[in-house]
Amino acid sequence: RRPFSLARAHVLGTIRQMRRHPLVFGILGGVLLMSIAGQTLPATWPYFTMHKLGWREQEVGYSLGAYGLLGIMAQAWLIPALMRRFGPRGTALVGQLLGIASLVGFAFAPTSPLIIACIVPSALSFVAWPAMSSIMSAHTPPQSQGELQGAIASAQSLAAVFTPLLMPRVFSAFAAADAPVYFPGAAFLLAAVLLVGSAVVVRRVTRDMAPLPAGAASTAGPPGH
Repeated sequence: RRPFSLARAHVLGTIRQMRRHPLVFGILGGVLLMSIAGQTLPATWPYFTMHKLGWREQEVGYSLGAYGLLGIMAQAWLIPALMRRFGPRGTALVGQLLGIASLVGFAFAPTSPLIIACIVPSALSFVAWPAMSSIMSAHTPPQSQGELQGAIASAQSLAAVFTPLLMPRVFSAFAAADAPVYFPGAAFLLAAVLLVGSAVVVRRVTRDMAPLPAGAASTAGPPGH
């Protein structure tokens, strides 16, 4: 075992250690952006749906329950099929594209049925998480696997700190009666932009990566799910 080092154990330290593995460090940047985008929905969903659609607590609860259930089903049944068809890299990019489409849909959909329909691709986008985790794990030495999991958790934790501070404020600024531009879906559109950035990073850093076997998928899921 390596001696314990506090410099390697804290949130930023464990992420910094991954700089020794450029592909992994690049994907960690994508994980951070994707975590912020992914946590935008639970951070703003009640405010957004109650304000724009007039939903009550009951509808909000049912919709989040359906979101979670579909996400579980996607990870249990959809991931194996996508991994066999596209491999980890392709599965990660497919998941991110589904996430981008759903966030843009949330931002602009004018009615409840359309908003509900966008929950489906949003939940299916969960397939990106284990695919990205498997790529990072395959490119990290055995003695650094624990450090990698700490780095992933650290990136997700940073997103869990910043997202509730940022996204509800974006919603509030654009949903106010005196907003210069009235656009309650602004937080979702910003999240879509961040997810586009994540997809660009992942696609670029894995461009020359050797294909991984379809069975390389990790069971890691999105933060908070």
